Amino acid sequence: EADIVVLGRGTWSSRFDEEEDIQIWNNITTPTLSVSPYQVRSSRLKWFNTTDLRNLNDAPETLFATALMPEDSVFDDVNLQSDVFPFTTRPHDVLMHPINTKTNGTMMSYVGDSIVLYARFSPAVEFYPGAEATPSGFRSYFGFGNDKLNDENGQKFYNYFNSLSDDAKKVYRSELLRLVALGRMHMLSDITIDAGTLDPGFDPSVTEYTLVLPPDVSNVTVDGTPLEVTSIVSGGGIVSSSESITLTVTGNDGSSTEYTVTVRTASTDATLSALSVDIGTLNPEFDPGIDNYIVEVPEGSTYVNVLATANDPNAFIYGTGSVDVSTGEATVNVIVTAEDGTTTLGYTITITVSSGVEERSAGSVFFYPNPASDLIYLKDPADIKLYSISGKLLINEQDISSVDVSKLAAGSYILKVISKSGLRTGKLIIE
Repeated sequence: EADIVVLGRGTWSSRFDEEEDIQIWNNITTPTLSVSPYQVRSSRLKWFNTTDLRNLNDAPETLFATALMPEDSVFDDVNLQSDVFPFTTRPHDVLMHPINTKTNGTMMSYVGDSIVLYARFSPAVEFYPGAEATPSGFRSYFGFGNDKLNDENGQKFYNYFNSLSDDAKKVYRSELLRLVALGRMHMLSDITIDAGTLDPGFDPSVTEYTLVLPPDVSNVTVDGTPLEVTSIVSGGGIVSSSESITLTVTGNDGSSTEYTVTVRTASTDATLSALSVDIGTLNPEFDPGIDNYIVEVPEGSTYVNVLATANDPNAFIYGTGSVDVSTGEATVNVIVTAEDGTTTLGYTITITVSSGVEERSAGSVFFYPNPASDLIYLKDPADIKLYSISGKLLINEQDISSVDVSKLAAGSYILKVISKSGLRTGKLIIE
């Protein structure tokens, strides 16, 4: 966020004549300075209760201003002579605003008793009685310049900052710095915590935060550091999970900003709510409590996309995406890390590419007997993988003719046999 907004003379004042536009500008909390008398009149931004503008094209060479508050620090380096200092050279556009005109602003410099050159306005205070326009932040007017004349060649003649005297430039720069300091006066430079992580990371312009605590921490101390040392921060202290705390920064002008921190405990949920592949089907069907799966994809498949969704949106998933199955088989390990950064769960998917050979039922001759209780025999020596019905790999052997299943519990199993004749899958029943 910007420290200050400066409305220069390059913007047509007609952009400020709609009520909607005026409200938008008034809602800006960033300190704002305008140098154009056209923008701030009552028919535009409504800073001054006047529409009377004058072009002092034939005025004296130098326009002198009177400092109405000569004790203000912006005039410290200015050579005031009876509170008067040179302000600008002609030509010059000015806003006619008799000094006795009712206003809620602070008039800082005038020419005579009718031309306002420099003024300030405070937030949450109507610009003038009946203006129906109130700034949300600090405002200053420092009028100078002229763009209504043509030079001897008929070209537009612009007379802006360089027309100011050295003393007026000092005042202008001091006012800019004052506004920047005021904008920071009711802001924090940091939110301090003794545990957990602030989300989002601290930014002085952001006022709403979530503080995430580790599961083993039940409370945290929250406090703030003001951007300006003269400001006061209140509301800090110890706060428990599921509670909120509000830090209030108050500047010496009375303006304040509230920063709210809501505390919660990091989730330990590392489960998935969904797991799938874009080719083939998980076997068994996905269940958050099952961590091993088998997928068979058609012959010729080279890549399979693995997709997963965490039950907790703040958990991190690793291992998804495109998987190369060009070798005929791949094992995918999907790891979920919970928000706490410690709790993890793993899901394994074994992907096999079909050889194109017809898969036979459990009663076919490529293994026997079925049901079995001791040994099963293969028709030809082969590599085998035996899975539980939940997809967990139980036996993985190469180039064998028989398999000992005597130590397995009764139930149904999935047997994959890979031999010279191709891949065959069947259901094995153990009694």
